[in-house]
Amino acid sequence: MTCDETASTISLGPRNAALKREALAHIAACERCFHLLWTVESGPDTGPPEPGRWERIQTAILRDLKPVRPLARPVVYVLTFAMIFVAVLAAALTTPGSASGWNALTMGQRVFVFSVLAGCGGLLTISLVRQMAPGSKDPIPAAALLAGIPAALALVITLMFRPRNESEFVANGAMCLRAGLSYSILAALALWIPLRRGAMLRPWLTGAVVGGFAGLVGLSILEINCSDLNLNHILVWHGGVVVASSLSGAGLCGLFAYIDNRINRTIV
Repeated sequence: MTCDETASTISLGPRNAALKREALAHIAACERCFHLLWTVESGPDTGPPEPGRWERIQTAILRDLKPVRPLARPVVYVLTFAMIFVAVLAAALTTPGSASGWNALTMGQRVFVFSVLAGCGGLLTISLVRQMAPGSKDPIPAAALLAGIPAALALVITLMFRPRNESEFVANGAMCLRAGLSYSILAALALWIPLRRGAMLRPWLTGAVVGGFAGLVGLSILEINCSDLNLNHILVWHGGVVVASSLSGAGLCGLFAYIDNRINRTIV
């Protein structure tokens, strides 16, 4: 028996003594249906709400209740996110010594690496736009993108570059990591402005995607500006920008959502 069939049986109420044996077996093994049955069975005995509770609920709802404008067409946000990517990239290219990494790359490395970066950025852009409107169908789940994109980038980097001995591995890497994260933070702040227009039901997941997208901006800038073609350097420090940005975005958005939820519960 499925959860839907069990729910239909439970919805008949506690007076229905003919709960099917299959439903009881399903409830015993399914925590969700067990809680549903417990709620239905205990509902009539909960009693009236405490005095003033309805007023507090109404106040909490009306406190932030205000008219909102409908979201623009998805293509508008896709172009906005793409413009943010390009704008931060262009700002980075104005710094002294920029494009040294681009000049160190071969033509094949340029085409292959930046084609993959552009493709990953496009997939994350579509995912962000879908998450802004609840109920939108996403061709690739965001969780799958968060797992697949770092793996794809690691594969591309491994195929395109070779390991070398590097005496200043940590010092050079820390400098790249710091620079990449600084541009990622800038991109994330810019991305948050249009994202606030949407309704994100899973803040931690949206934060991880935003961080991943911002991390791709930082990685792209490092590939253009950093002339160190050591495989280990690129994997650890350049790729680390994407991982660190994604984890930070998930943690911050999840924390803010938790705090906001606790505040609302306290008010109610």
